[in-house]
Amino acid sequence: MLFRLTDRESPSLFLSLSLSLSLSLCLSLSLSLSVSYMICTTLENLNRLKYLRYLNVSLNNITRIENLDGCESLKKLDLTGNFLDVTSIEPSMENLSKCERLRSLFLVGNPCLEEFERLREYVIGCLPGLAVLDRKEITEEERRECAREKDEIVKALKAKIEEKKKEEEEASGSTGCAWNAKTRYESFLEEERTKNNREEEKETSSRKIQSKRTFERPKKPPREGFDELPENTDAILQVNEGKYEFTLGSEGEDIDADANTIILRVQIPKHFDTSLVDVDCHSEIVRVLIKGELLLLRFPEKVREETCKASRSQTTGELKVCVEKMKKKMMAKDLVIAEAALGCMKINDQKAASLEDSSNDEGEDLDETFIPPITA
Repeated sequence: MLFRLTDRESPSLFLSLSLSLSLSLCLSLSLSLSVSYMICTTLENLNRLKYLRYLNVSLNNITRIENLDGCESLKKLDLTGNFLDVTSIEPSMENLSKCERLRSLFLVGNPCLEEFERLREYVIGCLPGLAVLDRKEITEEERRECAREKDEIVKALKAKIEEKKKEEEEASGSTGCAWNAKTRYESFLEEERTKNNREEEKETSSRKIQSKRTFERPKKPPREGFDELPENTDAILQVNEGKYEFTLGSEGEDIDADANTIILRVQIPKHFDTSLVDVDCHSEIVRVLIKGELLLLRFPEKVREETCKASRSQTTGELKVCVEKMKKKMMAKDLVIAEAALGCMKINDQKAASLEDSSNDEGEDLDETFIPPITA
């Protein structure tokens, strides 16, 4: 299970938080913890991780190995690119000696390697269970030789520590810019500032480009007239190039519309000359050209294009286009007249039928009272 921290501003705080949240898991899981290049200065809250097997703290500002004595299962430790020097190597190895299962250790890139030539022999003598040091296997012959010369190596290390302390005292008054944990941290902060500035500049430039594409789109040349329509107008899409406000409706959607008419109203600025407005009406679509910008709309149903009437308000500049529907509906007034006419027809039929019945009755009576002429 791998925990990787990404917040670089306060790594020790987030490291402590992450570890405290995962302590309950540590009792039953084998962990691999990686906090590489987090500019950590100390190792904290790690001594309770009994089942931690691999720890990667490379490229940090660690100057001393500590708080690892409770990591009973630790097998691999990566300290590449830190700031372990000869003054801290002795207590560091004393803390690591309690990790009896440690088999692999990386110290490449630490100042102690350059400051003390026999550091490898010293580490091998302090950690008898170590098998690999800086990717190089430790042989039995090398281990026996280090154990035999351990006292001599310890004396050489102490002498190097005294020499290092004197150099630090002499260099304390100078204003040199040696590479150490402090300078790395300052370099890291400068790198972060530069990175953030680049990201802000990139984001700002992308926003400018996007706004330029949005608000400075190339304008199309104005249309000189209507394009020729295809035979099948079903595939034609509606267009409003001038973004004019409009309403298109029939009875119930427009005040002046009835059941047989459809009215289109387009809000045109009143200062536009009427000669710049043209209307083209068809059975399924209507096209309006306003200063070379096309407004194309589809009627909700088929209309009679020969009944199209267009007018414009002199007060508001509104364009009004009225057209009759192809299928007319009978109006209420016409329905009353038709019903009245139908009623009259029924009355006349009833009168005619009664007259025929009366004439038939009279004929029958005449036949019964008919007296034939008497002849001599």
